[in-house]
Amino acid sequence: MVLPAMKLTSMKWGGTSVVMKLFPIHERHPTVTHLSVYLENGQRVYYTEGNAAERARFAPETTLTAFFRLCNEYKFARTLFLSSSSKYLKTFEGKICSNYEEVCQVRGLLENDEHRNANLEEAAFMHSLRMLLELFAVMLQVCAVSNPNQLWIHHQENLSEDILHQVRIQQRNMDLEFSTEILNEALIIIEDKVRSLGGSGLKSVGLPQPNRDSSAIDDVLRERTYNVSELRRFLKVN
Repeated sequence: MVLPAMKLTSMKWGGTSVVMKLFPIHERHPTVTHLSVYLENGQRVYYTEGNAAERARFAPETTLTAFFRLCNEYKFARTLFLSSSSKYLKTFEGKICSNYEEVCQVRGLLENDEHRNANLEEAAFMHSLRMLLELFAVMLQVCAVSNPNQLWIHHQENLSEDILHQVRIQQRNMDLEFSTEILNEALIIIEDKVRSLGGSGLKSVGLPQPNRDSSAIDDVLRERTYNVSELRRFLKVN
């Protein structure tokens, strides 16, 4: 009698599989569930042609919205968890921040520009103004500056001092002060340096876009520079 051939399937067990079978160390009690974290109203919604309108009005619950609902409905849950809504996450000491980046800043969770302020102040004291402009351009292009515009406002006079000095000499008037035109010239130089590092316009990094179509700074200042004493004498005579 000939028996039909039987095909046997062999299984090979590795060391890791054996350990996991004998000792279920990958299991936890109570069960740990990962929350589907996303920005407010940014959850994925799957729909068909038949339920598109309904899904648009009532988005399906996610693990995150279920977590928020649990914290809102059960007082005891609020003592265990940290948040109950997206609005709560953006609130710090009673103030509702405009976005999550702002609330992280005020909570001290993100790096701020204090050390960059210190670097620019030290550079203004120790190095030439040309190097100061280059340092500022490198910060804008390479470093993740938190508030570029505030950094510019804080250091704009130091960054423009060399331009003011040159204009004073050219106009033979050491009483000239900082003006919009002088600050604009500094922004043009900074933008050129940022572009030389592979960047684009200053507007893309949060700074005012310099006006490159304005008249030459010498012409503008020449029109604004006059002898006050002579002007007063002229007015008295005429």
